[in-house]
Amino acid sequence: MGTRPQPRLARLGRIQSATLRQRRVPQTYDRLTPARNRSSRKMRRLSQLIHSFHSRLTGVVEIPEHRFRASESSMDTRLSSGTRLHGSGVRVLVARMPLRVGSTLPPFLVAALALGSAQMIRPPSPTAASLSTSHSQMVVQPPRRLLLVRDRLIQAFSTAGPYLTWEQGGFGLRAPKKSPLMHRDQRTGKIKQLAADTLPQFGLASTSTQVVYATRGGSGVNLLSVRRDGTHRILLTRSLAAPLASRGSFVAWAEQSGPWQRVLVRNMRSGREWIAARLRRCDRKGCYRIDSVTLADDGVVFDRGAIGRQPSLIMRRRFHDTRPTIVRLPNDPQPDLAPSSAGAFYYWFQHGWMRWDFRGKRPVTTITGTRSWAVSYERGRLLLLAGSRCRPRLVVQVPSGRRIAIPAPLSTPASPKGFGRLCRSMTDFSWTGRQLLVAWSILPDVSLRSHTDVGLVSVVMRTTIPTSAEKH
Repeated sequence: MGTRPQPRLARLGRIQSATLRQRRVPQTYDRLTPARNRSSRKMRRLSQLIHSFHSRLTGVVEIPEHRFRASESSMDTRLSSGTRLHGSGVRVLVARMPLRVGSTLPPFLVAALALGSAQMIRPPSPTAASLSTSHSQMVVQPPRRLLLVRDRLIQAFSTAGPYLTWEQGGFGLRAPKKSPLMHRDQRTGKIKQLAADTLPQFGLASTSTQVVYATRGGSGVNLLSVRRDGTHRILLTRSLAAPLASRGSFVAWAEQSGPWQRVLVRNMRSGREWIAARLRRCDRKGCYRIDSVTLADDGVVFDRGAIGRQPSLIMRRRFHDTRPTIVRLPNDPQPDLAPSSAGAFYYWFQHGWMRWDFRGKRPVTTITGTRSWAVSYERGRLLLLAGSRCRPRLVVQVPSGRRIAIPAPLSTPASPKGFGRLCRSMTDFSWTGRQLLVAWSILPDVSLRSHTDVGLVSVVMRTTIPTSAEKH
């Protein structure tokens, strides 16, 4: 199974909004300057053309744009929250407000966090994000397109052997509210639906024989596994508290039931489960929530965000250790935990990115700078988010310090030609050895601003990192 330590759509908000901590987000403008009014009128007229075009096709009347679109000028700054909407200074907690057990985000809101952030956030500078700026940037061979989906977002995906599994949903007020779970055999091209509705914000994992996904339950969020032929559906928990993580044949998740929080790891091949931690939600110092769980090669890592003035916690436990080890993070109620094959990889507010590998006793500062943001650390390869608001891109920094630009699509064969500039947004990614798989959503800028799905196309691209780049 492809290495996919953490769900993406839930993280996308954080990945792309992460760097706002330097600035306060302005309030939405009720009154615009005359020049801004002229620009807004042009945008509204263009949006109305799209609305009327869709109304003729579907008979649906769109809600006027001004009723739900925030002022563009008020959004010309980076949202920072800590799942991956990011930075340093002041953080906005809305985008990564932790979900309570039993609560879910509507698919439209999740999609808006993913695609809307392309306009609302100024992604980090690749220069600031780089650990070393003295090395030249290398461009790899063109990527291969594995999947193309029209009019839908690929909100989460996972690969295992010849199989590609994904959860797809709509974007816009008129879009379908359900997010079905789809499965494709790359050898035959045959596509099968495994579940009618899922919760992509809680992640997706798969092995060669099973798929693990989340769905709404009667009193909380259910985590289930199902075979690829659609049979043997098993309930793993009724109280999922945070997005799941996976690595190889292992799947990890957090659950909360009453006053107790637990972190479990399950071997999907044998069916054996290991309780990595069982903790009270509240103690004498205060209460905590679990926002993120990641799996490394040697163990499991999770955070405990403080609900109060006490320090937040980063906790890790090696598979053979008798108890977890803890690092305390004062003055950070929402630490950001990113996937890492080596151990804990987290962002500490006003301190930067820290690595706490299982082979190390103490955390080490990895990246500093308010305009840098990391996505993952996988066997020496640091995945960084760079680029402009409308055209974000990924950069891989290898152990030698060399930076490799990951090609990102500007358009697709199914993208419209007459709607102006196209914007893109990364919705998920996965490492499989030296292969990096990335899900991109491409949408006309005017559609993105007016919250419609006209011209929306999603693709999964596969890029191979050359071994020569890692040796020099």
